[in-house]
Amino acid sequence: MLPHLIFLAAAASISTATNLHVSSYSGLITSFSLTKHQNGTYDLKTVGTTNFSAPSPSWLTLDRQSRILYSIDEGINTLNGSLSSYHTSPSGKLTPISRLPTINGGVSSVIFDINRHKKAIAIAHYEGSAFSTFSITRNGSMAPLQNFTFSIPSPGPVTDRQEAPHPHQVIVDPTGEYLLVPDLGADLIRVYRNKPNADSGKLVEQESLKMLPGYGPRHAVFWSPYSRYGNSTIYLYVVHELNNEIVGFAVRYLDKGGLALEEVYKTNSFGGGKFPIGAAVSEISILPSPPTLLLSNRNDSTFSIPSNNPTTSNHTPTPSDSLSTFNLHTNGSFSFIELLPAGGYMPRSIMINKRGNLVAVGLQRPNRVVVLERYRIWGGGWKWKGEVARGEIKAPVGRERGKGGEVTCVVWDE
Repeated sequence: MLPHLIFLAAAASISTATNLHVSSYSGLITSFSLTKHQNGTYDLKTVGTTNFSAPSPSWLTLDRQSRILYSIDEGINTLNGSLSSYHTSPSGKLTPISRLPTINGGVSSVIFDINRHKKAIAIAHYEGSAFSTFSITRNGSMAPLQNFTFSIPSPGPVTDRQEAPHPHQVIVDPTGEYLLVPDLGADLIRVYRNKPNADSGKLVEQESLKMLPGYGPRHAVFWSPYSRYGNSTIYLYVVHELNNEIVGFAVRYLDKGGLALEEVYKTNSFGGGKFPIGAAVSEISILPSPPTLLLSNRNDSTFSIPSNNPTTSNHTPTPSDSLSTFNLHTNGSFSFIELLPAGGYMPRSIMINKRGNLVAVGLQRPNRVVVLERYRIWGGGWKWKGEVARGEIKAPVGRERGKGGEVTCVVWDE
């Protein structure tokens, strides 16, 4: 009987762990291990840090086939930025591989296929008013491919933010043939075609897609209600930082090459209601089953949550910005569901895990990452449980005030 009891005790203690990597303006990439225990509780523990991408790592992209992690250094207060590569590991620790200089201001990157055997990574450079690409290999080596630099004849309507082009993200369309670059400063979505010169990896610039003046497109995401590659209509959802609008478009592929957009629906990131002065939408993603738009709102302080400081007995409520959710419909429109606490202030990054039940939120000002959980309910829907874990990002001594451990990006390593 004793071996049986030992087996039951061991089974009861079984837990599962997943790794996360978090970049911040501390100059560090911090790696965490998230463990879920049998009783449903979570632990988030730091397992490693690296300053190989210092001084200002701003974005992380994981190649899920090679398990290589790529990091952009924004190059704040330096002449150039950089692109770095790392080996990941089951323990969560990162091992640096290589680092190359880039145009400064890199804030987003995406991996795309050159052909069946070659890959590249594309970078949007906000302050550098540019877009660049690098070839990458399975062992993490990199080489420059192309640089595109931009200018505008005069500032846009929001003169303090649209004095120059400011590419803020780069995404790949569902066919893999086009790369799109939302440009906040120029009110454009820049379009590049991959297929015609696939062997060389050289992209061909297409006609840009115009957004309304003063909107400031920041980030975007594609969605199709039935199939990524079938005859179903493909939709593009764009969040505009300068007026908090989210706009849905039906995408049409042109015979001559390039894309055309037809507006389907739009509202603000608070579901059409009033929003606080100074609030700014940041990130957009899609939760699965059923497909749900998830947005992060910064500087709105809609909620008040317990401080949950584990080092003190002080649990005085603190302000929290919000996340917005919208149901997606098969005709491309979307309807507001609710606002949720983001877990703190300035949610710059939101990343959804593979299963779709956990959302990691990178909070820029509290220097923190929080993990939110949702669970299935009877009838097939989901209900939010709220915050289940958090990790603090510590800034090295001597960092510039206000740029301490500000979180810039979170990525699941699973």
